[in-house]
Amino acid sequence: MIKSWRRSYVKGERTRVKPIVRKRFVRIKETLYSFKDGKIKVSIKPYEEYLEFDISKAWFLSRAKGEMGELILNEKYLTIAFRFKRRKDEARGKIAWDCNERSLDGFSPGTGWTRIDLTRLFHIHRVYEIKRRRMQQKASKKSSLRRVLAKYSKREKDRTKDFIHKLTTSIARKFKGYIHGFEGLRKNRMLNGLRKHNRNISKSDWRTIIALMDYKAKAVILNPKNSTKRCSKCGMINAPKGALYVCACCGLRIDRQLNAAINLYLQMEGLPPSPKFFEGLMKTWSGFTQTGEEADEGFDELVRSPRLMNPQSYICL
Repeated sequence: MIKSWRRSYVKGERTRVKPIVRKRFVRIKETLYSFKDGKIKVSIKPYEEYLEFDISKAWFLSRAKGEMGELILNEKYLTIAFRFKRRKDEARGKIAWDCNERSLDGFSPGTGWTRIDLTRLFHIHRVYEIKRRRMQQKASKKSSLRRVLAKYSKREKDRTKDFIHKLTTSIARKFKGYIHGFEGLRKNRMLNGLRKHNRNISKSDWRTIIALMDYKAKAVILNPKNSTKRCSKCGMINAPKGALYVCACCGLRIDRQLNAAINLYLQMEGLPPSPKFFEGLMKTWSGFTQTGEEADEGFDELVRSPRLMNPQSYICL
């Protein structure tokens, strides 16, 4: 554990605080044990020392239908995990998600542009940041306030996880059968010299959202390089400023986050940006204008506004 921490610390991915063993347990990989005749044989020293567990009379052996997986051994119990194979159902479609500080913007030709508001999730982190800041000024003089700080940190973590659980469940149900593509963002590569920017990035929970979506639906990791800068119509690399993306080559005017979501969707399909494919999207879903003018919601034109999916009704603060 210390060696793993040291490798990450040298790379700048961990703090100077060394890890502490709070619960004594061992995770045993499938390659380190064998199961035969109702007995589990764990290898401690190869060909020399073994640890055996007799589970031949265990009640769950006749009921468990999956394959035996990883073992978790602590001072009192042995926990056995079973792996169950997923049913291979045909995917209804693919949807790519652009991860931002305050929103998730998804795109799929069948559903159009979907925006999920993450403002309340950001608000949870902001509230407890202010509370801890007030306490930290007094905690140096009064040691009993450190327990209050630990309580606030745990409460923030629990409320954040509860929010993300309800959010990912809602997404998985609304887009049932879809393959979800997310950007593989790394926070340590997005930090710069601006304190406010770094704090906003640190409040993001992109990895937690991806981890929870991965077992509620099928999720894939996408390369985020130039997803915002590349034009989704011609493939030109531009430097967008503000919320509007303007291409200097083909003249496309489109929302910056929607442009990134379309580029990620093309990456999921293994397609490069092309004007022909873009024109096909324009015919099936009129979610944007090429010149940036106000959309005409007439009888001969589909609704161009994004589909808003606001998760405020799922929050319990």
